[in-house]
Amino acid sequence: MSAPSPSSTRATATVAVAAASWGTWSVFLRPAELPAATAGTLVMVVMALAMLPAIRRAPAPRWDRTTALLLFGNAAFDALNVLTFFGAIQTTTVAVAVLTHFLAPVLVALAAPRIDGYRVRGAVLASCDTPADRVAR
Repeated sequence: MSAPSPSSTRATATVAVAAASWGTWSVFLRPAELPAATAGTLVMVVMALAMLPAIRRAPAPRWDRTTALLLFGNAAFDALNVLTFFGAIQTTTVAVAVLTHFLAPVLVALAAPRIDGYRVRGAVLASCDTPADRVAR
């Protein structure tokens, strides 16, 4: 087995840092008692600034109207997800807010076959699979 390439190691490290940093938002922002809209905006601005060095100098891709609409729709739903997450933190415990926040992708995966009509065998089982389940096997 060969060693991982530097680009894959960097990508893995980037994902690990992103996951770890996302988990600390509530630690820093909950004691500040900022309104959900302010906390959500702050998160989006920090994420955008952190990603500036990652912008490539290559020419921008050409997108058709559908691609652009889907991208903006995804951004809007992501912002709504962050806003509702910080709203939930103000209303309930961090545990409940995190549980409902991370349940969103599972619900999307479970609803996708009904929405787009494309079924993938094993998708429901995969959405319920956890790393602990894989280690136990």
